[in-house]
Parts: sequence; structure tokens; C-alpha cells
Amino acid sequence: CKASQCSPSELFKALRPIFPRRKFHSGPSPLPRLRVGAGHFLTEPDAIAEAWRAHFAKQEAGRTSNPDELLAQHWLRHRSPTQFSPAACDVFSIAELERLFVRTRPGRAAGTDGIPPDLLHSFAPEMAALYHGVVLKMVLHIDEPILWRGGELIRLYKGKGDTEVCGNFRSILLSSTVGKAVHSGLRARHQPAIAQAANPLTSGGRKGHSVLLPAQAFRSLLRQRHMRGLSTAILFIDLQAAFYTVVREIAFQRSTTELDLARIVQDLGLPDEAYRDIRDSLVNASALDAAGIVGFDRALLDELYTSTWFVSSGSPTLTVTSRGSRPGDALADFVFYLLFNRTLAHIEAELRAAELLLPIPWNGQRTLEGGHADRHLEVGFATWADDTALATGTQLPGDVGAALTHGASMILDHLRSVGFLPNFGPGKTEAVVDPVGKGARRVKRRLFGSVSASLPVLLEHPPSAELRLVPAYKHLGGKLHFSGRLMPEIKHRAALASAAFKQRRKLVYLNTGVPLERRALLFASTILSVLEFGA
Repeated sequence: CKASQCSPSELFKALRPIFPRRKFHSGPSPLPRLRVGAGHFLTEPDAIAEAWRAHFAKQEAGRTSNPDELLAQHWLRHRSPTQFSPAACDVFSIAELERLFVRTRPGRAAGTDGIPPDLLHSFAPEMAALYHGVVLKMVLHIDEPILWRGGELIRLYKGKGDTEVCGNFRSILLSSTVGKAVHSGLRARHQPAIAQAANPLTSGGRKGHSVLLPAQAFRSLLRQRHMRGLSTAILFIDLQAAFYTVVREIAFQRSTTELDLARIVQDLGLPDEAYRDIRDSLVNASALDAAGIVGFDRALLDELYTSTWFVSSGSPTLTVTSRGSRPGDALADFVFYLLFNRTLAHIEAELRAAELLLPIPWNGQRTLEGGHADRHLEVGFATWADDTALATGTQLPGDVGAALTHGASMILDHLRSVGFLPNFGPGKTEAVVDPVGKGARRVKRRLFGSVSASLPVLLEHPPSAELRLVPAYKHLGGKLHFSGRLMPEIKHRAALASAAFKQRRKLVYLNTGVPLERRALLFASTILSVLEFGA
């Protein structure tokens, strides 16, 4: 269409090819080989396919199987009738199922059932009538179809690193389209459970909670304590493959044998001494119980995470998995957040007893505008996605390092006891420290005097870790500076907006063939939106 005649939506569609794609796409296609070890490559297609399968199977504690064995084990578990009976509100009506099918996003790939989302979206009444009996049987018998429990794993490039190394890819499950729609309905029913289990600064998995709120809360805390002459440290924790390492036995409090516990410890790569910690975690109430999901609801969610499986491209081998929350499924983040929030609540209780938590000043307004803080909000962790952060501090600058390492040791030990392993790579698990007061200069020289500023963190079970200290932490496209000032964030946003403008200035923004008002519209939506995000 001509730029002066087409509508704004048509203009955006016409210019879409020159705008950058989303960050996490498949990336450059690797050569038909894989690097396994130093200087050793796999070049045979069958060997490469098996290497991919084995890599993702290790993440989810998978073992090889076959359809006959999977079905036999499934029927063996369901020989006796269930002891739970659903209430009328637990059963999906045809109208509810129709609404779920209408919400299916068209234009996506079909899952393992071969049903494209367009079919569910366009013929929702007919498909709801067709599948209502299957869904009714699933609820009444607490027995989901085997086809809905798995799918094909699609590998996605993480955006950096060698494309010939499996570790630089993550996987996402391409499962049954109908199964995903039903799971989304179950997730919506239990959505209030996440809000119940989360603290006020949790933004992950909660609608209407901006990811900017935790950053602004910590920024305000840093500035307020700096002006009062108090030292502060903020610990940022990033988990390795968090959604893949959910220990289902802990999340659902399943009965386990000594052999099962030993297998969990071995699969997670933990030392033998961690056996007792995993066992103690199983004794506590499950994440579902803590969120008020009991009885029939708990039994159904537990069933959905039993007999799960996947196949990978190029490999005929079926893999049965026993760990993880199945990224790509509608319930993946739901199960993760329930377990993660319950774990953080236990850690907060220990930190509170050790007097390592800081109250955050608050004026009672849920906005980003400043104002006099007339109260203090005692919260522990601020969580977004699978990342979390915690603030601690001391009156004397010489004590802030000890407080940080003490808190970090308690947190990391507890996370490891439930299977969550921190990532200590650059830009991952790090700390921002602001020593203030008498002797602060000497403390800064001690903390930041070396080329790689870090603090040792002693853990209950080896190996110990080195916690990297940084002047600013980058998260979710923003920067949190140790001083609490906004200028580093403003400069970062300006640089991003400038790079976006330069990339397309000749084709779009300085192109006189496009009317000025249309260029202004594009500039506001693609450049100013980057600069003013969250402002």
C-alpha cells in the first residue's frame, strides 16, 4: 500500500520485514555436526539426533522407553478407582470448553495431535461438542489422555554461544493443541493461588503487576539508606534452567522410597550429603497445600505431571520424564511459581530470624511517583520470572560484606535443598553493594580492589561459590545502580533508543516518501516506546 493512503495497521504490516525479530529465535542454523568434548564432533545424523535427545533428557531426568511400556505403566497405576470426586464446578461445561477453544491463537503450529489452532479457534462450538466427552472423562476419572502429557521438543537458540554446542539451546514442548487449551482453563481456575502464595513484590505470573515495581522499590531503598548513611547490599539470583529442574516429588509431596531420593540427588548433580536436605523438603507441606489447592484439585494437577514424555526431531526414541514443569505448557509457570514462592517464604522466615531482612519505605501508593514514605513494607524477595532479589544491610560499612555472604549462604543452601541451582555466570547471580559511612572508603578498596571483585560464599555442601560484585545490575532491559540514581538507567535507555533509530532512519524515519505524520506515528511507537518504557 502507499504510505499516504494505507491505515496505520497496514503500514506496520508492510514495514514489518525491516523491523527486528524477537530476541530469542532459532538463531543461525548450525552445521550438521555437534561438538561433544574438546575437539570431538558428531557428524552422523543418528548420532546427532541422539545427542540432542540425551541432552534434553538429562535436564528433565528422562529415561528411554517405548509406547507399549508407557501405556502398561499408566494402566497399572489406574487399576484402582480414584478416592476423590469432583464437585459440579470442577467439571468443564461445553460453554467453558468453547470459550477456551475460541481463545486459542491461530497461525501457530499444530501439536502432536495434528489439530491446528485455527481449527479450534474457527470451529469452537463444533470442536467443544466433539471433545467435551474426553474432557469430562479426564476430570471424572482424574486420568488425562496420554497424548496430552507430552509432545515434540523444539530446540531454540539462546542467542549467544557456539551453535554446535547443545548447552546453548533450550527446549520448548510442542504438545497437543486441545490439551494446551484445557490446561489453560485449569491454570485460570487456580490463578488466585499464585497471588495467595506470593509476596507484594512478586511480579512473575501475576496480571497487573509490572516488573518495574521491584526495581523501583530497590532503587528507592538504596537512595533512602544512602542519604541516612546506612550501608546496603542487594543480592540478585538467577537459576539454572529453573523450569526444567522443578522436583515434582517436592512440588506435589509424592511418596518416595530411599531409592527415589537417591535418584533425585544424583539427577540434580548434588553431593551425597544433600540427601538429608531433599528428604527434609519432602516432609514439609507441598507447594499445592500451601496455596490452598487440596483434595480433588491437587490430585488432578499431580496426575497431569505423571507419565510425561517427549520425542525429539530425528530420533525415534520416546523419553519419559520425571522432573520439570514442562516449558511450553500453560501450567509450566504456574507449577514453578507455586514451588518457588513456597521455598522463598521458608527462606524469608529464616532470614527474618537472623535479622537480615530490610523494611522498604512506602507511601502507600502503588505508583512510580515519589513522595514521603509514612510507613515501611517488610517484604523479603522481589521476584520476576525465574529471577529473584533480596536487600540486606548494616549500620557500619565494615559489616555489609559479612551480612551479604551470610544471607547468600542461607539462601543458596535452601534453594539447593529443593533442587534449584543458581547460575554464577556473568550477569546472572551477582550483588550490588553500597558501603556508606565512616570507613566506607577502606571497605570499598577491600571489596573492589581486585580485578574481579567477589566474595566467597560458604555452602553447607561443596562446592562453595564466588559471588561477583558489580556496580550495576542489568535486568529486564533496565539497570539498577548501586547509588539508586536514575541517570545510569536513562543513559541505557537513550542508547537503546538511539541504536533502534539509527538502524532504520534512512528507510523509515528520514524517508520523505512517507508522510511526516506517519513517520511521527512510527517514531512514537518504535523509538519513544523504548526510551520511555515504564516512565
